[in-house]
Amino acid sequence: MGLLRKAALTVARGLGLTDQRLISYFGGEESHSGERVTVDSSLTLDAVWACTRLMSQTIATLPLPLYERDAQGRNNVASGHPLYRVLHDKPNAEMTAVEFWQALFACKLLWGNAYAEIVRGANERVVALLPMRPDRVQVTREVDGSLTYRYAFQGLTQTFTEDQVLHLKGFSLDGQIGMSAIAAGRHSLGSAMGAERSAGRIFKNGMRPSGFLKAPMFLTPEQREDAKALIAGWKGADNTGSTPLLEGGFDFQSLTIPPEDAQLLETRGFNVEVICRWFGVLPVMIGHMDKATAWGTGLEQMNLWFLTYTLRSHLKATEQAIWSKCLTAAEQLRYFPEFNVEGLLRADSKGRAELYSAEVTHGLSTPNEIRSRENKPPLPGGDSLFMQSAMLPIEKLGQAAPATPESAPQIERNRASGGALDEAPFGFMALAALARMAEGLALKAFDGGQLRDARGRWVSGLAAAFDAVGLGGKPVRAQLGTVRRAGEIRRLTGIDVSGFAHTVTNQGIAHVRKKRPGLLSNATDVGLLREVALKPDRIFAGKRPGPNGQPRIVFEKTIGKRRLAFVAEIHAGKRRIELVTLWD
Repeated sequence: MGLLRKAALTVARGLGLTDQRLISYFGGEESHSGERVTVDSSLTLDAVWACTRLMSQTIATLPLPLYERDAQGRNNVASGHPLYRVLHDKPNAEMTAVEFWQALFACKLLWGNAYAEIVRGANERVVALLPMRPDRVQVTREVDGSLTYRYAFQGLTQTFTEDQVLHLKGFSLDGQIGMSAIAAGRHSLGSAMGAERSAGRIFKNGMRPSGFLKAPMFLTPEQREDAKALIAGWKGADNTGSTPLLEGGFDFQSLTIPPEDAQLLETRGFNVEVICRWFGVLPVMIGHMDKATAWGTGLEQMNLWFLTYTLRSHLKATEQAIWSKCLTAAEQLRYFPEFNVEGLLRADSKGRAELYSAEVTHGLSTPNEIRSRENKPPLPGGDSLFMQSAMLPIEKLGQAAPATPESAPQIERNRASGGALDEAPFGFMALAALARMAEGLALKAFDGGQLRDARGRWVSGLAAAFDAVGLGGKPVRAQLGTVRRAGEIRRLTGIDVSGFAHTVTNQGIAHVRKKRPGLLSNATDVGLLREVALKPDRIFAGKRPGPNGQPRIVFEKTIGKRRLAFVAEIHAGKRRIELVTLWD
C-alpha cells in the first residue's frame, strides 16, 4: 500500500483531484466495447498512428517563413527578423523546425491541444519555443478573465500567463480548450481495439474455432488438470494444422462459426474508415486501398482535397496563433507568418512548365522568380516582367494605331512620299503568324512591323525581303535572331559574339540574287536563311576577310537535297553578324 500511495501522489502532483486528466492515468475512460481508450493505447491502432504521422509530418515539412508587408502592399520574406529563424529553422537549441512542428501537431491531433513556452529576449523578441506535454498542462480561467497555464513536469510545477504560452487548439466548443479526437471517439476506437483483440485471440488459439471437449464420464480433479495440460499443448499459432489425440472417449464439439462468417476482416477494414473519419483523412492516404487508388491524375486532386479540407484549418489557426502571441502590437501591422504550400501542390514536369509559361507570358511572374521555385540560380535580366504586345481588342483588328505627337511628322512624310501605311499593318502580322506554321520552316526570320525602307515607309519582314530589293538609300536591315554556338565562333575567330544578332539587308539579298540566280527568289528560300544561320550543321572560318577587314564566318546546313552555306561578316562594334552571300 505504501508503494501504491507514493505512485498516486507522484501522478497527481500538480493536478487537482477533480482534474479529468487523472482518468487517463488509471486506465482511461471505458468505451461501449469494454476497452479502455487512452492516447497511448489508441496509438497501437495502425490507423490512428498513420493518420497522426501523415498529418503532423506533412505540416512539419511545409516551410513557415515570416513575411513583411511594405508600403506598396508587397509581401517580402523578413529573413532578418529574429522570429524568422525560430519559426523556419530552429525553434530551440535541441530541435530543428521539422522536429518541433511534428511534435506539436501530433499533440494537437491526439490531445486536442498543443502548448509551447514562449521564451523572450531583449525588446520582448521571441528567441525560442519550448514544447510542453498536453497531459501535464492545466488551463484555468482567473477571476479577471485571463488564462493561466500550470505545467507539471519532472516533479516541478510552473505557472505561465497566456502571453507566455503558444496554445494551438483543436476543434473546440468554448474557444478555450480543444477537444481530443481520442476522447470524443473512444467508442469507435474501443470497437477497433476490440476487433484487434479478437483477431489476436484467433491467432493465439491456432485459428481453430473454440469449442469444448466432451468427456464420457465425470472427471476427478487430477484428471481435469491432465485434460487442461493436454489442451494447452495444442493451442497457439505454432500448432495450426496439427491433429490432437483424444483418449478415453473424449469428443470435441465446436461452438463458434469461422472468422469469415463473422466478417471479422470486414469489420477491421470498416474500423479503418471510421478512424479516418475522426481525423479527416482519406483512407487511401494511409494505405487503405480497398476501394480507391492513389495512382494517376487523381493523386494531384487528392492532395488538393487533403490541403483544402484537412490541413487548411490547422495551418490557418497556427498562423493566427503565432501572429497573436509572438509579435508585438506594432509588429502585427507589418509582419505575418504563412505556411508555403507550394510543394504540396507541385505538379509534374509538364504541368509545371505550362503553368510557368503562362505566368511569364501574362506578366504574373519574372523568369528569376520561376527559377527560384526550381532551386536554380537567377540570371541577368531575369527580374523584369514580360507581356505579349501583339494582343489587341477585337474591335481594333485591322485598324491603324492612333497617331501620337512624336509620330505625326513621320506620318506626314510617309503620306507625302506615296501614301504608305501609317503604322505596321495587321495583315503582315497575320502573314508572319501563318508563315511560322508553314511546313515547319522558320519564316519568322524577320521582325515584321519594326522596319522602314529607304523611303521611310513601314514594311514587314517578308515585305523587306522582296519589295525593298533594289531600293536605293539607307539599307533595310532585318534581324534573324540571336547568335548561337558563340563559343565555337570564338574559337574560330577569337571574337566573343555572345548576344550578337544575325542580320540581313535588302542589299545582301539583291547581291545573292545577282550572283546566284534562283536563290532567295521565293518565301521558302527567305525562310531558309534563319534555318541556316541559327541551326547550322557546321561552322568554319572564311578564307578571306571583308573589304574593311571584318572577319568572315560560314554557316553550312543540308536541307533535303540542298547544301546551303551562309557567308557572313562579323561587325564587332555593332554587335551583329551580317549576311554577305549565300550559295548552294
